[in-house]
Amino acid sequence: MFGCPVAIITTGYVLVGRWVQLAVACLEDCARDLESGRKMYDGFWQRTGLIVVLPQLVHERFLSDEECGEQEVAEAVLPPILDFFSRPLAPSNMRVMCQGHAGTAFACREAAEWIAGRTVDRVVVLGVDSYLDPHSVDWLDSQDRLCTESNPAGVLPGEAAAAFVLDAISGPLATENRIKAEMHGAVTGYETKNYLAGELSYGEGLTVAANELVSSTDKSDFKIRQLISDINGEVWRFHELGSVRMRMRKQFVENPDMVCPAVSVGDVGAASGALAVNMCVQAFERRYAQSESIFFFSSSDRSEE
Repeated sequence: MFGCPVAIITTGYVLVGRWVQLAVACLEDCARDLESGRKMYDGFWQRTGLIVVLPQLVHERFLSDEECGEQEVAEAVLPPILDFFSRPLAPSNMRVMCQGHAGTAFACREAAEWIAGRTVDRVVVLGVDSYLDPHSVDWLDSQDRLCTESNPAGVLPGEAAAAFVLDAISGPLATENRIKAEMHGAVTGYETKNYLAGELSYGEGLTVAANELVSSTDKSDFKIRQLISDINGEVWRFHELGSVRMRMRKQFVENPDMVCPAVSVGDVGAASGALAVNMCVQAFERRYAQSESIFFFSSSDRSEE
């Protein structure tokens, strides 16, 4: 079994310690990029929200108590991030969302509400996960989900933190001409079939969410030409996305360009959505995007889309 570790940051850390190490390193990088070439006004970071997207609370994976919920995870994760991050974020403008792969879409919807309600001026969406934590590796192995010689259609475990900043289209970043891409929408849905319960998903919830997003475009003949998927080698994810492609064949061009980041970095779980957003922005900035819009399809192990 091979993996894709960020060894220089995570070696010697497990669970929350591993997430915090990845999160702070990513936030520092994000802050340097955000501050580069601009004069910071007083209160900038206090008016910046932070939503941290973490793995779903699968107690068998983390060997946690059934009573452990999102609030308990937030109490363990957010204080050390505040302590180690060198900018003064306001604790009241921070939250954790344990939604796994699809968590970035949920976070974007929440961030839009914060910005619209003027709770904050902008929101940093940060996805963090590690399938190389010893508990996670053991959990994947116990379910025969690891990619091995005897199971080539398995997970190549990875770990990552990825972040991006959301601002209103008329917000401060826009007036400074620092908006790099426009997020048209983030739509979520729920599958009736649960992979962790041993059920095979046919992508009904993902199809509804994708159709809603396509319908919200201002072009009646709009077709999906380029997409990023969190496919990780497991058959159930191929089956689900393939079912969506069949149901939505009229909304796709004949041979859309599809990118699967897990081929390069392994499955990075809850960080996959933020990673995909960064890939989209880079594609537009460097002008190798195949169309004016890029779709990201993501499914959590337990029903969120």
